[in-house]
Amino acid sequence: MAKRQAEAALNPEDKARADLAKLQERLQKSQDKLAQSRVDGDEEKVIVALEMTVARLAEKISAAEQQLHATENG
Repeated sequence: MAKRQAEAALNPEDKARADLAKLQERLQKSQDKLAQSRVDGDEEKVIVALEMTVARLAEKISAAEQQLHATENG
């Protein structure tokens, strides 16, 4: 709860940076899980779901980078 309050108090640029860092961390974890699933020979549906997650996070990162760029230049 305190962490959320602290994030709410951030200026828009710092918040955008924090959001981007979180998304990048989530992407890395998802990529690691995907790679491990492929090595382990997991079911195709699991691999497809992880691939979709990786793609979705990559899109979110792109949007977050654009938002950060707009905030920095705003």
